[in-house]
Amino acid sequence: MTGTRWATLTAGALLALAAALSIGLFGGGSPTLIAPSSVVLVFPLFDNVPMFVVLAAPSLCFWAWSFQLFGGKAGVPKRTLVLHGAVAVLSVVWFVLGWSYGLQFEGTSFTFATAAISAGFAVTIAFLAWRNPRSTSFERSLSVHWLLFAWVVTYAFPYLGETP
Repeated sequence: MTGTRWATLTAGALLALAAALSIGLFGGGSPTLIAPSSVVLVFPLFDNVPMFVVLAAPSLCFWAWSFQLFGGKAGVPKRTLVLHGAVAVLSVVWFVLGWSYGLQFEGTSFTFATAAISAGFAVTIAFLAWRNPRSTSFERSLSVHWLLFAWVVTYAFPYLGETP
């Protein structure tokens, strides 16, 4: 198996670990700053979707979305840029709508910190994607895709509200 295939498989597998960390499976409970309980993961769990399905979904979505990485392609497709824009807009909407709940139930530190980390993800992904056409590399493309999916399962949509 080529190095790009291994890198793509490993990156996808690491998303399952990021998802597990996000929902607090490594201890400490959630939502916390380290385990922000992304609603992308938590809401299916509330609906009794099996844990292994919830944890496998980010990896499977990453591999399906980023299939070109298995072949070592270095570019960032336009669909990824559109997805980044959509996630950025939806994340802002999520924070705006949930801000008062976040302040009330998770506290000021959590709410401000998760918003700042989310903004950091958005800016970093945008910068890497912007740089990729100027100096195309497989590693940068893999980073853009991995960071985008890691952002979705961690800080793009943290749990802001009363926990059941």
